[in-house]
Amino acid sequence: MIKLAIDAMGSDKGSQIAVQASLKFVHDYDVELYVYGNEEELSSLQNKERIHIVKTTQVMEMTDGALASRRKKDSSMVRAIEDLKAHKVDGVVSCGSTGALLSSSTLLLGTLEQIERPAIMTVLPTSNKRGVVLLDIGANASNTASQLEKFAILGKAYAKGVRQVENPKVALLNIGSEAKKGDDLRKETYQLLENNDQIHFIGNVEGKDVLNSNADVIVCDGFTGNVMLKTIEGASVFMMKSLKENLMDGLLSKVGAVLSKKSLKRMKMQLDPNQYGGAMIAGLPEAVVKGHGSSDEVALYHALRQLYLIVENHVIDKVKEELK
Repeated sequence: MIKLAIDAMGSDKGSQIAVQASLKFVHDYDVELYVYGNEEELSSLQNKERIHIVKTTQVMEMTDGALASRRKKDSSMVRAIEDLKAHKVDGVVSCGSTGALLSSSTLLLGTLEQIERPAIMTVLPTSNKRGVVLLDIGANASNTASQLEKFAILGKAYAKGVRQVENPKVALLNIGSEAKKGDDLRKETYQLLENNDQIHFIGNVEGKDVLNSNADVIVCDGFTGNVMLKTIEGASVFMMKSLKENLMDGLLSKVGAVLSKKSLKRMKMQLDPNQYGGAMIAGLPEAVVKGHGSSDEVALYHALRQLYLIVENHVIDKVKEELK
C-alpha cells in the first residue's frame, strides 16, 4: 500500500486543512497517511483507519529560509523528508516555505544523476483542455542553458508518466516565436533542445500563448516562470471578480447569471488554482510535492492526489530512465 507523508504545519491556514484533507483522501484512495505536526492540533485524527500521527515539536515558518532545515531538525517538514529518505514513506507533500523545502529536500535526498538543480513544476489549464506542464516556477532565480535542457527532460518524463501523453511536445518560453529571438540564454537553450533527440521540441512560445499553445511542456528559468505563474493567477482572480461585478449590475445581467450558473461554475473550477493541487519538485530521487502556502483543504487534497499519481505511476523511475 502506498504511504504518503503530510507536513501539517506548513500552511498559512493552519493544521486543520491537513486534518480535513487527510480524512477525505483516505476515504477516496487506498493509502496510508502519515501526518506530521503538533499532536494536540491533530488529535481528531487519532485512531482513524490508515492515518498515523507523527509528533513533532518544531514548525518551519514561512519566513524560514534555506538554512532553517539545519536548525529545526524536529520540524514536521524535516522529519517527513527524513522518513522519505529512510523509505518509511513513499512521498511527501508540504505547503511550507519554498526555500526551506528545497534546501531540506536537496540536503537530505540529494538530486538525480545529471541534475544540477531541481525545478518546481506545475500544470496550468489550457484552452484545448489538456493542460500544460510549466517548469521551473521558482526553485531557481537564474539558470544555465544546460539546466533548462534537463528541465525539458524532467517535464517530458512527468507528462508521460502522470499525464499519460505518449510523445510530449516541448516548447521554450521566449519573447517571440522565431528561433533567433531572445537573449543568449534562450538562444543557447533553443539550440540544445532542437538538437536533443530525446525531446520533441516544437520551438518557442510567447507568454500570451502559454494557455493556448499545443505544447505539453513549457520550459523557462525559475524567475520568469514564477512571474508568469503569479501573473496568470492574478489575472484569473481579476477576471472572475470583474465578471461577478458585471453580472450583478442590473436585473437582466442577474437573470443571465442565473441562466449561466452551471457554465460559470465550470469556468471558475477550470481557473481555480486549488484544483491543480501542488507543484512537484522535479530532479529529486524521491517524490516531493510543494503545495501553495495559502492552500485550503481542497488544494491540499489535490496536492495529495498529485503525489499519489507520481508514486503510483513510478514517475521518478521514468525520469531516471529518461536521464540515462
